[in-house]
Amino acid sequence: MDIGLVEGMSSPGKISLRSCEYISTAGRNKKTGMIECVIKRQSRFSRFMCRHQYFPGSRYLRMYLRFLALISWKQWAIVAAAIIIIDSILIAIVLNNGEDPIAAKNKLDGVASLIDLPLIVYILAYMKWKACWHGAMNMVMSAYERSGKTDSASIAAESSIYPKAFDRFYIPFGIGGAVALALATFLGLDKVLFSAIFIEVMLWLDFKIGFGTMPGTKQASCLFQKIVSVKPPTGEQILVAQRAMQSLIEAHQEKFKEVR
Repeated sequence: MDIGLVEGMSSPGKISLRSCEYISTAGRNKKTGMIECVIKRQSRFSRFMCRHQYFPGSRYLRMYLRFLALISWKQWAIVAAAIIIIDSILIAIVLNNGEDPIAAKNKLDGVASLIDLPLIVYILAYMKWKACWHGAMNMVMSAYERSGKTDSASIAAESSIYPKAFDRFYIPFGIGGAVALALATFLGLDKVLFSAIFIEVMLWLDFKIGFGTMPGTKQASCLFQKIVSVKPPTGEQILVAQRAMQSLIEAHQEKFKEVR
């Protein structure tokens, strides 16, 4: 049964899988020790966008909406707090009375650079922390994509390295982004606007061709996963990923029965 699997997201202790219709999130209950799964139907807008991939619109915006649909309220709170703190610092600099506009802009660039470095370090450390869960998610998605199977043997036979995972973006975006910012600086263009255009172009390129299959970017994706973001999972992590996938399939089967 083709459920229109879109993507997954892993965090320490939990794995979420997203189809065109539902989001399935599985994890082990610390109190009972049982693996539990929650199925949530996506909003009408999200379902429409998933089913109409060529519908005119920004792929940059699509990416953010998909990310926000998958994160929990705790992760929402962390993101909101980070935005508030960063914006407060930037606003304080801009509103500094008597500041020369050019000097204020240089300060903003400097603060942004100081924020970027610890943010990158945090992201890489977080990836390492959840690497085994990410590997389990990759294996269950790969098994389903390859054969439509969700049994333990089929999942265990897959590699934890999945070229089509979101990791495919990191190296191309990192290298391309640095070049784009250098070019924007050289040409005197607005960096924020130029970066947004660059990301939009890259996302459309991935949609049309796929960084997970392109020579060079495919190898870069696998290398990044091997070094940073993926480790072979344990049995518990595979069971959680399996439960998320099986529950997602069951939700679609129930919907199919209702339609019939």
